[in-house]
Amino acid sequence: MRKVLNLGCGSNLIKSERLDVINLDANKEFKPDIVCNIIHEDIPLEDDSIDTIWMFHIIEHIVKVNRTTVLLECNRVLKEGGNIIITYPEFEICAKNFIENKNGKRDLWEATLFGRQSDIYDFHVTAMV
Repeated sequence: MRKVLNLGCGSNLIKSERLDVINLDANKEFKPDIVCNIIHEDIPLEDDSIDTIWMFHIIEHIVKVNRTTVLLECNRVLKEGGNIIITYPEFEICAKNFIENKNGKRDLWEATLFGRQSDIYDFHVTAMV
């Protein structure tokens, strides 16, 4: 069974019958499988133990000076030939949608620019372009 790390899962806890998904987040309130702040701690998994890492809307929460360290830590736990999937809000598109109030959802577009700011971790610290 493929082992997947859902890194920075937030409230998006993923369970699967076909994959062994490990949900990791810094915020214990979400009740992830592993509570870990990847900015200040190593990922508590063995070297070469993960087939795929999902980073869905997390990279924009990591200040630029810490990104290399975080990605090197991901590389450590990722098996050779493994994959890392990184998604993020594209700043230019989100800013345009915010300015134009696309679909009357200005609050949504503001949150995609700056984070929802629902807890101490939910802030965007850099624009992704």
